[in-house]
Amino acid sequence: MLYFRAWIKALSAIALFAVAILLAARALAERETEGLAHVFVNVRPNVSVVAVPPQPEEIPGITAGQPFTLVSKFIIAANSDRLLLGCMASDLYLAAVASSEDRIFVDVARGCDFELPLANTLGGAPARGNFDSENPEELLGFKAWRTNTIAFQSAQSGFSMPAHLRVHYQPTPPTLPQGQYGGVIKLIALLVE
Repeated sequence: MLYFRAWIKALSAIALFAVAILLAARALAERETEGLAHVFVNVRPNVSVVAVPPQPEEIPGITAGQPFTLVSKFIIAANSDRLLLGCMASDLYLAAVASSEDRIFVDVARGCDFELPLANTLGGAPARGNFDSENPEELLGFKAWRTNTIAFQSAQSGFSMPAHLRVHYQPTPPTLPQGQYGGVIKLIALLVE
């Protein structure tokens, strides 16, 4: 009989507990509450460069024996107001075929000029990069030269502006075959730490 009473007490306690859970769940379901969490994100420094392809009317015709300059246009976007900028430029090859013997050489002695309408060089440095004429590199299969980098400060809170690179080419020999010559010019943008 004692055993039976213990069973009854246990079953009663379990029944009361179940009823309490059901009542609490019903009470909670009928009430509304809110919680507020603060969330954060860290925006990392970033920079992007996009080349603006030339329009057909912007491709110059040149006269053999004369030096000339090509201007390449880019758009820079960065969430930093300071960047290091550099240039790479290749020789120009007949039909833009890097294996062609017919080519027009970069005038490495004249460097590459940077034109940024809303930025200035830091420390009064000239906005001209000097090509490393001793160490040519390969750029998309073309023989190319790299300049030193130059620090620029934007007049805005970040960099969001056009950038023009002026690369100078040597005079061509008068016997250079006619046709379209092509190569590559690259704008290099690095974030300043």
